[in-house]
Amino acid sequence: MKHNCENTIAIGDFNVNPFETACISARNMHAIPFSEEVFEKPSRVVSGEEYKKFYNPTWKLFGNSTPPYSTYYYNKAGHAINYYWNAFDQVMVRPKLMKAFDETRLRIITETKSHQLINKKGIPDKKKYSEHLPLFCTIREEEIK
Repeated sequence: MKHNCENTIAIGDFNVNPFETACISARNMHAIPFSEEVFEKPSRVVSGEEYKKFYNPTWKLFGNSTPPYSTYYYNKAGHAINYYWNAFDQVMVRPKLMKAFDETRLRIITETKSHQLINKKGIPDKKKYSEHLPLFCTIREEEIK
């Protein structure tokens, strides 16, 4: 293990989907969608080197049953592979802070008290606001030890 940081929550636009190499690979973020796996085995050895894991609950927000289907929409018309919706905006949590992270409150923000951030099609209104929809999450300080 190169780094000894265990109290980490990374939140932001990673510019890749949670299933892409930059997120999932042990040599990169090593962020996986299974909390039990991360909590029970916070690291794993690959080619003789130990790598710490992140839990990535953002997977659960990808492909919802109603719009928005994630946080970023991009239509690559004419391309053979087109995801349309991407989960570039993510939350990644180290095992030591998983109890402080309230997974039930993680959600995509689509509106404020006075503004709709999405258009009638459920797509981010990039003309008025942003092409990315923000995430909301709760971290309970009293659970951090």
